[in-house]
Amino acid sequence: MHDVERQLHSDGYAIVRGFFDAGEMRQIGLETDRIYQEGLKHHATFRHKNLLLEVLEDPKVGRRVVIQAHWTAWISSYLERMRRHPKYFELLGPLLGPDIKQITH
Repeated sequence: MHDVERQLHSDGYAIVRGFFDAGEMRQIGLETDRIYQEGLKHHATFRHKNLLLEVLEDPKVGRRVVIQAHWTAWISSYLERMRRHPKYFELLGPLLGPDIKQITH
């Protein structure tokens, strides 16, 4: 049994170190920062097709915040490429089988 599979079965989650390299993590950070700023352009929660940018007023910080975003690949070509990267299938295929469907991003 692979370490990831063992941890998943014993703990209900698995930490996969090194799945993204440092350059990928920098780019993902830049994209998520950009999407966060895009979300703040909307007065409230914004939805277009599958894209969802949930924007709420946070009284603790006294400003609007983007608390979650779904299907960001609709507005980020980089995240669209990343979500289809073969390494996801390499990791998840043995655990989930060959017919993997992504229900959110």
